[in-house]
Amino acid sequence: MSIQNLKLFNKWDWNVEVKDIALKRYINLKPCIIPKTYGRFSQKRFGKAEMNIVERLINKMFGPGHKGKKHLIESDHCAGKTEKIIKIVKEAFEIIEQIKIL
Repeated sequence: MSIQNLKLFNKWDWNVEVKDIALKRYINLKPCIIPKTYGRFSQKRFGKAEMNIVERLINKMFGPGHKGKKHLIESDHCAGKTEKIIKIVKEAFEIIEQIKIL
C-alpha cells in the first residue's frame, strides 16, 4: 500500500489542507492508518510538530478532568487505555461524517 492510498482508520482520506501560514509548520497531516507513535517524539525539541494532529487529539484525551473537588487540569501524568481512546475518536469522526451527509 503506497502513502497516497493510506486512509485514517482505513476509512477517511487525508485530503485536508492547512491554509494558515502560521499553523502550517505545527499541524502534521502525514498519512497513517493508526495515529500512534508511542512517544517517539516526546523528548525532541518541538516534537509535537512532527506528531500527527489526530494523535495529538488522542493524547490530549488522556489528561485528567479533575481531581477531587478541584476542576483544574493539574498534570498530564495519567495513563489510559489507548485503544479505548482511539475508538472514541473514531466514533466521533463517524458522527461528524453522518452530520456532514445530512
